[in-house]
Amino acid sequence: MTKRRTRAIELFMIGAVLAVTPACGERLGSYAAPTAPTATIPTTVGRSPTTTPISVGQTVRATVTLADAPCDLGHGPQPCVRYTIVPVEAGGLRVQLSAPGPNELALLIGGLLSGYGVERIEGTVIVRAGLAYDVSVVLTDAKSGSASQAFELTTSVTP
Repeated sequence: MTKRRTRAIELFMIGAVLAVTPACGERLGSYAAPTAPTATIPTTVGRSPTTTPISVGQTVRATVTLADAPCDLGHGPQPCVRYTIVPVEAGGLRVQLSAPGPNELALLIGGLLSGYGVERIEGTVIVRAGLAYDVSVVLTDAKSGSASQAFELTTSVTP
């Protein structure tokens, strides 16, 4: 037999085996027609029940204190202030957080950690129009004698 004919037989045998082998754990003879995938699009992304609504372009001046409800960054609950923003257009939601210090803050957008900092943190996430996104300011390191931290939060969306 020639190499070409041997290769053709090998490919035929592999095809025959694949044709009768059950896929994805199905039993032989129990074929079910595939169904169209269903996509469930959440109406909120990283949303908490205790949030304050804000608008794109709005500047918020507030203070996070040890008495605020906690957020969990993966290493224990820490006090945070939560906002919900619903962009009217899709694009990059840019959030800028500034504070005078001395305490370290963290910024979460849509449940994702954007960064830590004492004076300035910026983060951008891709958003869809009409969905609600949480923006959380977390007090991560309260220095002794200072159990609160003032901050300013600004938002914008670029298409």
